[in-house]
Amino acid sequence: MKIKSKQKELGLEWYWMMQLECSLPQLFKYLRLEEAGITFTHFAEWVVFPHLIRPDLIDVLYLRTRNREQSTEYITIKNEEFSVTKEQQFYIDYTLELAYIKYFHALTSSERLHHVYDMKPETFEVFLSTLKDEGYADSLELSSIQYFYNKRAGGESNEEGD
Repeated sequence: MKIKSKQKELGLEWYWMMQLECSLPQLFKYLRLEEAGITFTHFAEWVVFPHLIRPDLIDVLYLRTRNREQSTEYITIKNEEFSVTKEQQFYIDYTLELAYIKYFHALTSSERLHHVYDMKPETFEVFLSTLKDEGYADSLELSSIQYFYNKRAGGESNEEGD
């Protein structure tokens, strides 16, 4: 399997793992990324944009991810309680929202994705450009995402019931 295919598969697999099996910190620990000099925030970026995964780590990460169910280490880690800092929680929420948009191109309301739709305009534009440049979304999907961002920025309260 080619590197690009493995990268794309890893990003989507990690997203589903975080939805159904484990948290971002648990996955980070299981993949032993700290030992490879990868930070938590850098890994969060890889979940959303797997084309950024270092080529020298692709095969190792791919095998660990694919073989996780046979790993007692994975089972132990996913049953551990992890305390997270406020900053880590922000990255967890942000990563899940960005990945949701990227993988599902959903017509997603501003109530669903607080972190994404609260991005600074410049940051949001970079995100959209990356989705387009890497082929993750077409013009229609990008327009939908932009619509909800503009709707939120155009006057909807960012403090809905808080």
